[in-house]
Amino acid sequence: MIVAVVVVAACAAAARETVRAALEIMPGVPCEVLDLDGHYQPVGTERVRTADGLRPRLDVIRLTHDEGAVLPSLTALWSAHLLDGGEAVLGIVPGVILESAPSWSEDPRITVAVARATEPTGHDGTDISLLATEMFVLGTGANEHRAALERIVADWRSASRWLDLFVARVPHRVIVDDAVLVSSANSGSETVLCVEDRRLVRDGTPVVALDLVGLDPDRPWVFDGRTRRSSGPLLSRNPSLATMVKDLAARERSVPAALPQRCDAAVIRDIARSAAESGERLDSAITDLDSWLLELVPSGDRTPVVRYLAGVRRSRPDLTQAFPNVPGRDIARLARWATQHGVHEPRYDPALLRRAADVTLTAQPTPEKGGRRPPGVNLIGYLSGALGIGTSARLLDAALEQTGVATSTFAVSVALQSRTSSQYRRTEGVRFDTSLLAVNADQAKAVAESLPDVVNGTYRIGMWYWEVETFPRSRDGAFAYVDEVWVATDFIRNAIAQHAPVPVRTVMPPLPQRGKGDPPAVPAGLQIPADRPWFFFAFDYLSTAERKNPLGLIEAFTRAFPVIEEDGPLLVIKTLNADRRVGDAERVRLAAAGRPDVLLVDQYLEPDDLTALMARCTAYVSLHRAEGLGLTVAEAMAWGRPVVVSAYSGTMQFTNTSNAYLVPCATTAIPLGAEPYPAGTPWGDPDLDQAASILRQIIRDPEVASAIGNRAAEDIRVLHSPEAAAVGVREALDAAWRRQRELRARSRIFWFRPLVQRLRRGQRLP
Repeated sequence: MIVAVVVVAACAAAARETVRAALEIMPGVPCEVLDLDGHYQPVGTERVRTADGLRPRLDVIRLTHDEGAVLPSLTALWSAHLLDGGEAVLGIVPGVILESAPSWSEDPRITVAVARATEPTGHDGTDISLLATEMFVLGTGANEHRAALERIVADWRSASRWLDLFVARVPHRVIVDDAVLVSSANSGSETVLCVEDRRLVRDGTPVVALDLVGLDPDRPWVFDGRTRRSSGPLLSRNPSLATMVKDLAARERSVPAALPQRCDAAVIRDIARSAAESGERLDSAITDLDSWLLELVPSGDRTPVVRYLAGVRRSRPDLTQAFPNVPGRDIARLARWATQHGVHEPRYDPALLRRAADVTLTAQPTPEKGGRRPPGVNLIGYLSGALGIGTSARLLDAALEQTGVATSTFAVSVALQSRTSSQYRRTEGVRFDTSLLAVNADQAKAVAESLPDVVNGTYRIGMWYWEVETFPRSRDGAFAYVDEVWVATDFIRNAIAQHAPVPVRTVMPPLPQRGKGDPPAVPAGLQIPADRPWFFFAFDYLSTAERKNPLGLIEAFTRAFPVIEEDGPLLVIKTLNADRRVGDAERVRLAAAGRPDVLLVDQYLEPDDLTALMARCTAYVSLHRAEGLGLTVAEAMAWGRPVVVSAYSGTMQFTNTSNAYLVPCATTAIPLGAEPYPAGTPWGDPDLDQAASILRQIIRDPEVASAIGNRAAEDIRVLHSPEAAAVGVREALDAAWRRQRELRARSRIFWFRPLVQRLRRGQRLP
């Protein structure tokens, strides 16, 4: 048998670990490594080879295939090529780690495939093959069918299922055993792997290989970091596997990183596929990709468009709808979109897109030539959504009600990723002359277009939130859908106003108010002892764990109370949407492991139960790196709880040294992987030693803490009630209506001016 591995730059580090394991587990078996980009560093006796005559077919695969199908397809072609040696070939994709030698067949003619899972499961569309293409054996009996294999693999429409389609043509065996290849396809949160006789075992059967193709060396707390329904075994439940993954990731990080994939790889893939489907050869694309992308198509057309710009438009349903006549009369408008907006979107190469727009415009033969509603507010937002932006919309409505301004409410659910159980004031009916869109910039377009009968023809105000100091240029397109922007805090205003073409005003909504009567009791099922003090924090993983900083909170609590005492304080962290951010959730669980005084509540709670946690904790702690406003902090303050909060960003709009414990913050650069926040721009870095000192102080001196909590409750009640906020909301509305009248007057002057000029010249009116 021969082991076959294909290496591209992006997986060079993972390939070394795959080869290292293969050489260790199968020391007498030759290993043939095909290094396509010259980034592979040998680890032992493997033979490293170049593509030679295979290069054109391999390059077409890399250009046209989905990201997840590229390496399996390349491995299939390389394995088929190695059949010329007269031996069966074990094809392994980089990232698959052998744990024991396969002993599936003594007959070298037999092709061996492994079922992805013993039980059929649903999938999310990223992986539809029944047989695993990450590890397989091509028997010598497949040699006479190589042409069929190469044809199936070369077609991007069938490549992801090449083994399913090919295996029936040859003598074969299909293995149905989840211990053969442990992967995210056949393993989930309940999977537990044991170590017996120094071997990894699943359900009593030795594991043959681990599918760690999706391992992210920078996030070694999750088995498979790719976006999919399952991320494989939870490392927090598999300590031996966790250690193995951690060591593997450390070795991969020690290898110099390859150049990152092009940001526009998906667009280029679609362009190449379209060209191939029309019968065009891709030789030029492989030789000089950028020059090929800048070619005008259709060739010889009177109004051609550059291939790259045409591909960007074709990949976006909103662009094809906005610019339907391309080639044709919409080309100039499409080119203007590219230079004004498209170049700021991270999915495209800005220099290439700008060049594509310029070449397109240059190629064109001629340049392109083009009763009132009652006063009141249409409040539009996630009014029923159980999330921060929904809460803000409901609070804003409470202030509008206090102003006496006529209001209609319109609840939307476009792109909503939360429950919709919250109650709101339903006054939908009359359409007024002003629309207040209480959704963030990235949803402004979709929400405005979902209610054209409400929004069209009105003066539009966006109530936007943003959490860091820099507002990304990629969201500048949202300004086209509003006439002005309201923000809750000066911190947000400073971020958005930097390059806003419309007015940006700070309009503080009311903050959450304490309910009537005593708060509900803490649910018994949460097992929080009534006789122990406890600190509380709640956050949503969809709001990014990196920003909310639960890891910093756990570290500060550990520093404050290094010795676990039977009657000592607890830390309770309530989370939401852990199942949608499995990697982040695993990282938090691993940080809390070994600390029985840190309780993680990963479940949905009814509003009363969440209120009980907020109102009855010893103190609420938010060591965030940045907040646009900080509603949970305000809610805890409303209930008279002392809050420990980072002295930075939006929470500083309503906290101070007399109503909160402020934790000093330095600033640090936002790291990669904290999307949607721009990497390299600043956010806060709370002092964890100071935070730990404050936590100890609260336990030592509860009377001082209680006094601070009482002051906080009074400030929220008096300064940030709906009645108090209504004053600012009314002032902002009056300013907006003055501007609306000015814009109308300006448009009338603009319309009448040419008519007056014609009359002065004695010309007839049209």
